[in-house]
Amino acid sequence: METIRCGSCGGSIGEDEWDKCPLCGESINGDADEIDEDELLSDHLSAAEEEIEFLKQQNARLHKRIAKLLEQNKGKKKATRRKQRNH
Repeated sequence: METIRCGSCGGSIGEDEWDKCPLCGESINGDADEIDEDELLSDHLSAAEEEIEFLKQQNARLHKRIAKLLEQNKGKKKATRRKQRNH
């Protein structure tokens, strides 16, 4: 089954709505593009893979930041303990 997209707004057009777009009301003529479902799924898969890669990189950056903050916090705790013992 193929999905028809409106040439104006990109809205999905069902088989019973071949004459006009349900979103924008634009009359469908030569502007409508037929999109193969496999191509559409492939595009979604590519976008999802890019999002996963971005999230992995962001996760690594956050882990480094957390490790740095924990290390800084250790130093502050030790300094506070020394001050308390000296007073």
